[in-house]
Amino acid sequence: YLALETVKQWHGNSRTQKMMEAGKLETTSVDEAQQNYRKAVENGLLKILSKMGISLLSSYQGAQIFEAMGLGSEVVDTSFKGTTSRIGGVGLSDIASETAMMRPEDDSSKLINYGYYKPVPKLGEYHANSADLAKLLHT
Repeated sequence: YLALETVKQWHGNSRTQKMMEAGKLETTSVDEAQQNYRKAVENGLLKILSKMGISLLSSYQGAQIFEAMGLGSEVVDTSFKGTTSRIGGVGLSDIASETAMMRPEDDSSKLINYGYYKPVPKLGEYHANSADLAKLLHT
């Protein structure tokens, strides 16, 4: 639903509307834009699945063809029942403590810019692959 809401916001954006008026984008309603998105995602997934040798979606459902790497048995048993994880990894308590460590704000009533990629504002969310790291790698 988040993706469909994003398509709705994109469609309502003034820049998108101007591009439709100028003929640079096909004029669509919000419902048509969301349907186009849904169709594109379905086609992309079907292409990926077919390259994996999965010809029917029903043959993929519950197939457990993947292996979890870096996740402990507690996480796998809770969230990915039946999935193989031979090397183990982080547990739920590790994930909880990492999540708590990544929250820089002191006041829990105000959240800081999570999930929106723009130049990082002062006190924004920390990412290991930051703009500063990219600059250092390319100099």
